[in-house]
Amino acid sequence: MRATLALLPLAAALSGCISVTANDVSSTPPRATPGAFGEASLVNASGARIGRAVLTQGATGLLIRIEADGLTPGWHGVHIHATGQCAAPFTSAGAHVNHGEPKAPHGLLNAGGPDDGDLPNIFADAAGQVRAELFTTRARIAGDGPGQWLWDADGSALVIHANADDHASQPIGGAGDRVACGVMAAGYSIRRPAGSGRTPPEGSGSPGAAHRRRSAPDGPRPPRHWWSKPWRCPR
Repeated sequence: MRATLALLPLAAALSGCISVTANDVSSTPPRATPGAFGEASLVNASGARIGRAVLTQGATGLLIRIEADGLTPGWHGVHIHATGQCAAPFTSAGAHVNHGEPKAPHGLLNAGGPDDGDLPNIFADAAGQVRAELFTTRARIAGDGPGQWLWDADGSALVIHANADDHASQPIGGAGDRVACGVMAAGYSIRRPAGSGRTPPEGSGSPGAAHRRRSAPDGPRPPRHWWSKPWRCPR
């Protein structure tokens, strides 16, 4: 009898632990359906195409692959901007994506930040080439999930700056002039059922999506360029 009584407090304690664990699971953040993708053709201030950015939706955020040439060697700030326009000097892209209220201050290292358009810096080598992948949990191209939706009515743009972003000072971390810009547009689904052809997924619309759908003929495909080929990190 004495041993049975001794077990009762232990059972009560274990029951409390199980209850707390269940409450923690219920607060799991939302997850997106992976697979949606888009792209942005990057142009410089002269209007010349210098590369592209490919956007791929993950379960917890957005993967952005940037391939570009012709930049000044060194570090460059890069941000997601709230308007899908890239007329030089690229001020038409507006401010950063930052739709929360109150709006967060700029900076990945800012105690009150970051804003939703903030990204890590990218590095251009001695030849001015950038080959980089960035990941953000604060933006999405899927219909649901975490982060700001980039396919809203006025679209979004990716902007590369002349200097590095210090990730703390306002308003853009000292990143300087906007030297390259790309309007983000929805692409076709990466996963297609057999026999489905090139039909884009439902809900993949963006300001550039309608043009992209019309420009995908069933006949001969356009020539492949260096930016359309898979890129692998050098070993």
